[in-house]
Amino acid sequence: MKIAYVENPELGVPVPIIDRRITDGKSKPEEYPLYTPVNSEPTALAKQISGDHYKTLGIQPVEYIRANNIGYFEGNVIKYVTRWKNKNGIADLEKAKHYLEMLIEFENAASVH
Repeated sequence: MKIAYVENPELGVPVPIIDRRITDGKSKPEEYPLYTPVNSEPTALAKQISGDHYKTLGIQPVEYIRANNIGYFEGNVIKYVTRWKNKNGIADLEKAKHYLEMLIEFENAASVH
């Protein structure tokens, strides 16, 4: 995955344009930019519902999680740890801790069987 930066007029800061290649063996390689060109409809990833705690990041947690095939529990830990300072403070760290505890519990139970 290659990351290039372009100026986002809404934020006034450089934002990443990420070249994601489809590698399922069936699809042609395509590019999926994080932000679409000016005067076009923004991608779902470029929109954020409720707040702006992800919009200023170099890469959004969902992009990192998806690009690395990270599971549900691990993905939630990444999400909450990434946003805690800009959204819900210690409550987000507690959520991340809860997902870690659940992951540990499930992994321990799976290793017994």
